[in-house]
Amino acid sequence: MKRIYLFLAVCCAALGMQAQQFEANGLWYELTGKRTAQVISDPTDSVYRTYTQVVVPASVRYEGRDYQVTRLDDQAFRYCHFLKSVQLPEGLREMGFQAFMNCTQFQEIRLPGSLRWIDDMAFYGCASLETVYVGKRLKR
Repeated sequence: MKRIYLFLAVCCAALGMQAQQFEANGLWYELTGKRTAQVISDPTDSVYRTYTQVVVPASVRYEGRDYQVTRLDDQAFRYCHFLKSVQLPEGLREMGFQAFMNCTQFQEIRLPGSLRWIDDMAFYGCASLETVYVGKRLKR
């Protein structure tokens, strides 16, 4: 009997720890902590591809609580061929693997001073990218 209760407790805990995803103001997010969120790729894999500009907010509201946007997830804006400009907020700390992969119209980006980590191939296939302004805290 104790094993059944233990099994049920583990299952309930696992279900409670599933990442919560939601859409707000045209971008998709995933909660990553008690007060933090990351921008994720569009689950429909179609909406972001039409964007010419994106403004990532410093925080996002979900179910009455504010969450600081601290990360762009892996391939968050992949294949956004029409994307020309992105504004990233102070407070953003990480940019995931291939975050802007094949954003072929991208010419310039200003990275916030808070950014500490850019994962591999973040700008892979960004053939038009000429200028990247980097903050002082960037470690990788």
